[in-house]
Amino acid sequence: MDKSSKKSAIKRFLIWQVVVALVLLVGLWYFRSNYSLVAVFFIELYAISRLEDGLITMPDSVNRFSNIYENGTDARAHVLNVERTGRVTDFGEYYIFTVTIKEPPVELIIEEEIMDSQLFIRSLATLPIRYLPDTMEAIIVSEKL
Repeated sequence: MDKSSKKSAIKRFLIWQVVVALVLLVGLWYFRSNYSLVAVFFIELYAISRLEDGLITMPDSVNRFSNIYENGTDARAHVLNVERTGRVTDFGEYYIFTVTIKEPPVELIIEEEIMDSQLFIRSLATLPIRYLPDTMEAIIVSEKL
């Protein structure tokens, strides 16, 4: 995320803080009502959620995965090779799957984290995948195993 969009998100948040101050001032001083505190609560929720949307960005890998999952084409791939990458997390280990699909005839390389409870995936001959035909990026669709 670039600096200008972060600055504009912070500016919008500060403008909402001015609105909150005005609501508090008018509500407590002029109307002498505690309902202004409820209004301030909801305004603050809105302002903070907008600030989060402006400041927090998802990693590229999450965006890539979402794009493939939402816009991809389902296929059944034949496994040619499975290699360990050496990267290990708390949940599992990363593997590189070299797979091939018949229509269109193409060979794909998928790097996927396999959880400790899913180690049986390494021994499968075919895998359900979802891929983007234009970029040939693919993921393993584990819920279809």
